[in-house]
Amino acid sequence: MHGGLPPITWDQLNKLLHAEPGSRSLLRDVELPPNLKCSGRLRDADVIGVVSRGTFISGGILRAGNILRCSFSRCAFDQLDLRRVHVDACACDNVDFSGQGHARIDKCVFRSCKFVDTTFKGVSSRFTTFSNCTFSGGSWADMRWDRCTFDNVVMTGRLVSSNFKGCTFLKCDMRNATLSDTSFLGSMTGLSLPDRRDNFVLAPSKLSEACRLLTGKLTEEGSARLACLANILGRSAHLEVIDPGLFEEFSIADRELVMDVLFDLRE
Repeated sequence: MHGGLPPITWDQLNKLLHAEPGSRSLLRDVELPPNLKCSGRLRDADVIGVVSRGTFISGGILRAGNILRCSFSRCAFDQLDLRRVHVDACACDNVDFSGQGHARIDKCVFRSCKFVDTTFKGVSSRFTTFSNCTFSGGSWADMRWDRCTFDNVVMTGRLVSSNFKGCTFLKCDMRNATLSDTSFLGSMTGLSLPDRRDNFVLAPSKLSEACRLLTGKLTEEGSARLACLANILGRSAHLEVIDPGLFEEFSIADRELVMDVLFDLRE
């Protein structure tokens, strides 16, 4: 989809960032060079099939700037670097933000934005606010959220190996999302999490109680594995996300039995 794209020209870039008020610009099927530097606002633009293999919006481009009423579709922004950018009334559809641990979104504000089938992977974010935003499908993987705010946010995709540290949740709904290997360090007031038999949260101390209740009901290997998990996770003061992946080394029968007992213990 993104192979062999021509590089963006300065004429295209200037038209994109300095469009006349009330007009709508289009940028389609081009590649942005790494370390692109320019100034101006990105507003009322449709960006389709655009690829950045370097640091898009970094080193000066739109830093402390604005992205207004734009749509992004079938784009791939590798090593994204957003700092002090305000993003308002924008839509992302099938967009890939991948960072492999080197991308960041710091001190930004997203308001009234919609993300559909959009992937965030390996991105770190600090002091960023999402307000009145929706994430439908897609995934957050290997994400690090540090002191971010989620205000009236709905997430229905997948959260994998993500960490929320000291974040503020104000009416944040993740009940229809799927969580795996995800942790929340800090207050969870205002956050709604999944509560299904295949995905729920509970106090780690409940694992020890499950060991007692399942004595003689699991295989010898399953009992040993559960006791090991209880010993490792039981000391934590934070809620643990429970999903089948946590017990992937268990037999199917042991896994189902453990999940059922823990679900009954979650309250």
